[in-house]
Amino acid sequence: MHSIPAKPELMKRMNTDLLYRALISMQTATRAELAEETRISVTTVRALLEELTAKGEIIETQLDQSSGGRRAQRYALNPQKHAILSFYLEESALPYRVCSLTGACLEEGFFMIDKSRTETAVVSFLSQITAKHSVSAVGVGVPGIVESSRYLTNLDSNSWKISDVGKQIQAVCQRPFILENDLNAAALGFCLRYGKQEPTHSFEQMNMVYIHFNKACAGAGIIADGRVVHGARQFAGELGFLPMPGGGTLNSVLTNAPTEDAFLDAIAYVIGILCCVTNPALVVVGGDWFVEKPVDLSALSLYLKKHITDLMLPELVSSCHFREDYLSGLHHLTVETLIPQLPL
Repeated sequence: MHSIPAKPELMKRMNTDLLYRALISMQTATRAELAEETRISVTTVRALLEELTAKGEIIETQLDQSSGGRRAQRYALNPQKHAILSFYLEESALPYRVCSLTGACLEEGFFMIDKSRTETAVVSFLSQITAKHSVSAVGVGVPGIVESSRYLTNLDSNSWKISDVGKQIQAVCQRPFILENDLNAAALGFCLRYGKQEPTHSFEQMNMVYIHFNKACAGAGIIADGRVVHGARQFAGELGFLPMPGGGTLNSVLTNAPTEDAFLDAIAYVIGILCCVTNPALVVVGGDWFVEKPVDLSALSLYLKKHITDLMLPELVSSCHFREDYLSGLHHLTVETLIPQLPL
């Protein structure tokens, strides 16, 4: 059998990633706790902690209370390193948040922009933030279909506007970088928040659809077993193109200002299709329609029963925390991109 020269380095990379993830999740931990959480031997944990502490990646915090023996040292990620910048594009502003790896907020706000000069504004914004914080990775949310470092928005039935803002961000930031669709990020952020509130819905096993209904369009973020579903060409969740009974698409139905009954029936029809295709345990509904006038979820459930069997009915939840979910999802995705590139 031939030996694999890269194996020790690969094992170290895997163990280091596990250590970073454990400290992100646990905030602080002793060697024994890290060994139990990661299933790495105490000896290996000790060696990794010594290396990463010497490099300033990990810091020693308080000592545990004594239980009769020697007090155990606790460790944490260095909060002064590896800030994560998350922001997304709106017409007149860039809502943003700068966090540590563990999610502690260092700065947040809105950077006002001129929509006719979005690319220039983004470059200026990045320069200002990276001058203030030790940013190690950048996550950007966009209202369109992501293709590598650009995104597409639909103008009409077969006409698309292409934005190369991602390429410009990459050229300026020179850091690990992701570009993600708005509803995919928001869906992931909702999962993270809901999983903490409802222990019966573990994040790793979450099957959910997050639907956003605005006055002119609709879309969804789909989560399967804790992972975002993008589709072969990144079109998963583009519900606005869905053909509706009587002709037209879902977007055209929303644009034509339907009555409340027609709106609820349209929502129920769409949810029914999604339940048949993805069988989610949870369906989250939000968007402009729900901000202006809260929807009675029990009434929506009755409409839904006209389209699917009771055995397929999901749990229905409404959400008005789009910005929080969006930025939280972007942070999570950006951290996942950065971890494999953190120092060994």
